[in-house]
Amino acid sequence: MCPYCATFFEAADESLPPYIKNGQVQYVIKHYDKPREMLLYGTLANAFLDYKNPQQVYVLMKDLFAKQSQWHESGSHSIKKMLTEEYGLQEQPDNIDLSIKIIAEAR
Repeated sequence: MCPYCATFFEAADESLPPYIKNGQVQYVIKHYDKPREMLLYGTLANAFLDYKNPQQVYVLMKDLFAKQSQWHESGSHSIKKMLTEEYGLQEQPDNIDLSIKIIAEAR
C-alpha cells in the first residue's frame, strides 16, 4: 500500500460521505498496480480484494490503510498469511484482468 494513498483515503473518508449521500459526488476507487518496490505489497493486497463486494472492500481497505505501518515491511509470505488468516480472503484471479484494464485506462 502507499502512504500517500492512505492519507488521501483517510481524508476522503472523513470529508466525502455527506456529498456522496446527497448525490453530489460519486467516489470511485481504482487500485492502480505500479511496479515500484515500495508499492508491491499494495499490489499483492489488491490481488486478494473481492471487487464484486465493494462495501466489504472499502472496509478492508480502510483497515489495511490504518494498519499499514504494522504490515508494509513484513514480506510477501507474511502479508498473504495475514490476508488469508486475519481477513479470511482468497486470491482473486479476476483481479489480474481488472488491473490490466485500469492500467490501460490510466494510460
